[in-house]
Amino acid sequence: MDIDKAKEALASSVRHKIDQYRSDSLSEADTRCKLVDVMLDQVLGWRETHIRRECRVIDLGRYIDYMLLTNRPAFVIEAKKNGAQFSLPSVRNRRRFKIGGVLAEDKELSAAIIQARDYAVSKGISPCCVTNGTQYIFFRSQNDQGVDFLDHYATVFSSIDDILSDFLAFYSVLSWELVSIGAHISSIPAFDVDDSETRRLKKVASLPLKEQFRNRNKFFPLVREIVQNVFQDLSSDNASEELIEQCYVESVRDSSYEQSLRSLMQEKPGLAERATKPLRVDKKGAGKFQELVESGSSYGVAEVVLLLGGIGVGKTTFVHRFRKVIAKNRIDSGFIWIYVSFNKYSESPEPLANWVSDQIFRIVEDEYPELEFGSYSALKQAYHAEYERLKRGRLAPVFQASPESFELEFSKELATLGMDAISHVIKLLKEVGRRSDRRIFLVFDNADQFNSSLQNDVFMLAHRMAQDVGCSLIISLREESYWKNKNFGSLSAFHSANFHVDAPKLQQVISKRFRYAEKLLEEKVDAYLSITNLNVSRQEAIEVFDRLKHTVINGDSRIVEFLEKLSPREIRRPLEQLARFLYSGHTHIDSLLRAVRQKENITIGFHEFVKSVALGDRERFDETKSDVINLFALDGAVDASNVNRLVVLGRIIRFRSVKTEAGVGYVRIDQIIDDLSSVGIAEDTTRGILDFLNSRRVLETENQFRDESTTSLFIRSTHAALYYLEVLGKQFSYLDLMVPGLVMADGSSFDIVERLTMQINTFGKKAADRISALECRVERAKCFARYISGEFMGGSWTGDREFLDKLVYDFVEDLENDIAKQESYIIGGARKAFGY
Repeated sequence: MDIDKAKEALASSVRHKIDQYRSDSLSEADTRCKLVDVMLDQVLGWRETHIRRECRVIDLGRYIDYMLLTNRPAFVIEAKKNGAQFSLPSVRNRRRFKIGGVLAEDKELSAAIIQARDYAVSKGISPCCVTNGTQYIFFRSQNDQGVDFLDHYATVFSSIDDILSDFLAFYSVLSWELVSIGAHISSIPAFDVDDSETRRLKKVASLPLKEQFRNRNKFFPLVREIVQNVFQDLSSDNASEELIEQCYVESVRDSSYEQSLRSLMQEKPGLAERATKPLRVDKKGAGKFQELVESGSSYGVAEVVLLLGGIGVGKTTFVHRFRKVIAKNRIDSGFIWIYVSFNKYSESPEPLANWVSDQIFRIVEDEYPELEFGSYSALKQAYHAEYERLKRGRLAPVFQASPESFELEFSKELATLGMDAISHVIKLLKEVGRRSDRRIFLVFDNADQFNSSLQNDVFMLAHRMAQDVGCSLIISLREESYWKNKNFGSLSAFHSANFHVDAPKLQQVISKRFRYAEKLLEEKVDAYLSITNLNVSRQEAIEVFDRLKHTVINGDSRIVEFLEKLSPREIRRPLEQLARFLYSGHTHIDSLLRAVRQKENITIGFHEFVKSVALGDRERFDETKSDVINLFALDGAVDASNVNRLVVLGRIIRFRSVKTEAGVGYVRIDQIIDDLSSVGIAEDTTRGILDFLNSRRVLETENQFRDESTTSLFIRSTHAALYYLEVLGKQFSYLDLMVPGLVMADGSSFDIVERLTMQINTFGKKAADRISALECRVERAKCFARYISGEFMGGSWTGDREFLDKLVYDFVEDLENDIAKQESYIIGGARKAFGY
């Protein structure tokens, strides 16, 4: 039933039935049966399968009159007998009134509202209704903003005539059509956005700093060049052959690679639809991939090879190593290797085909000058058919009169013939391959960092060139891009050999980088020391760097776990974080140097490592400038809360084992939005959180686009989400960074956190002061944990323990206790370090 038919039904037959009982004094049971049931069924579209009556509330020992269900409990209705006409204010100029205001003057109505609220809270439901069959009062059972329930607003419909006069508003609140998609939530806000009595928010003080930035540590001048050269992406244009050779990590030797690929195919079903082999790389070569490439197809035959893998796993790195190290001699002698990186492509007015043509011309002319790619001789051979046709046809008189004049006229014709940039470069590639007796190898890399439309254009162009030139073609793709585009003409036009690139083990990557860095440092340390003011010896410098290496590789295992979990299946970002740790001013090089001189076995602690990575060159935490996110940052407008991110994560993680057509753990985004709307989190708030967490690798969409999620249908949690809730978020060192500068709700918890923060700022640098400041910081963290628990437990989601994943409930409920367990270790360690 649509809204027009619904209003027509109420205005005619349903109103007639209700009018029959207007003068009767019906019992509550009769009121429900003869008035409320009729309204729900014949006007609002509810079917019996979605209505539960007399649901028991165990903790209250009572029964709910109605509980309306969609995909979960959605509405509580408390029905009173029709003879109890509520004393409602006039709705001529307004429809919304405070529950604790004029509505409270009707004691029976007030009691019914409280009763419905208690029922709803016990079931984890926010929307409520009290009705006597003709009058309807709608309200929220709770809110997440610290607003007292009596300050909530209720939406009032005083009679059937009143409902008919504003039927759209009534239908928007209680119809199956709108409740089933969660659209009713916005129709019954708990309070007005501009209400001066709604929750006020305040920002926790930060340290009173004169400077925003901290100088890099004293060893930075010594290791700057090494950090820049070694802890960089191997796919960078600046990566030397020696760096690639020394630091590339070969494939694991056991069967875990194949198992990983099989697991990935189960998570992402589209990958299994074509044969995909793991890329196996060892010191001698690249296995089946190398055999396929080096054997080459016959001249003029197109051969397509796809390299599949996620962002940052090393697809580009492998291509560079294959070209510069593994197959260098074979490629130099038998191939024309043309590597086109779309990292250099900007979506400018220049057509894609023209840009690719320009890139190929530049590469071939720069790297193979002996081929004279753009010379007149090459052009003449490429356009030999056109040359002969003009010589015998339109320009025959010119040729017969003067062959030299004909050559001049033909050179002018070439300008017109070359106007189609791609056709022009294809002809030249075919000719240069034939003339040099070398197979053309096109490599199209990094196109999958652009939107799907551009990706498809690149795929189509690449395959056209492979077919028309008759060459080999390598395209690197993310798994999702392959999956999404596999049915396009570009990916289905040719048989392709598919190889999957998996991220190497991070521990091996880090070990190789540090080993190579140590080698460079030993070779160049004297030269570095000669241009710095460091008062350290050669041996001390080497030993301090060794302590830094030992911190990461052989020290606290939580450090490598931190790097792995925050960047699942990536290598590039963990290396950037390692570089940040090596140069950050928050990395206490002085303590390491002192330990070296005193022959003490000391390394950097996990808490200090996290601080160095999270802050980098900054004095205070800034989420927009850090790889680390703040789980407790305030999100939302009228629904603003420090626990909204936790709730969004908890709802998505709830589906981590569920299989859908998108893969394991994916859940539809529109379902998440609807579910969270039912507990009071607005759609804009949810979308904002989804976009942010997706961009920061805590969540991922099925198409893996990180800049936005509007083109995606599904989303799921990553290992980073679980790591934040299971490990990092419970650490004092994490909370200690997150609280200063955080916006919180105005109240007693804020007052305590603010007072402790101001007190911390008064302590000096002496050992006793530093211990006292640390004790205050721990107490602040515990107070903030209590605040988060109160915020979270006041939400409507707590009425249904199945709504969010258990991991989130446990995280919030145990947070204060987790900090308390760390307290003695933290304070004791500080006392030992300060000798106090």
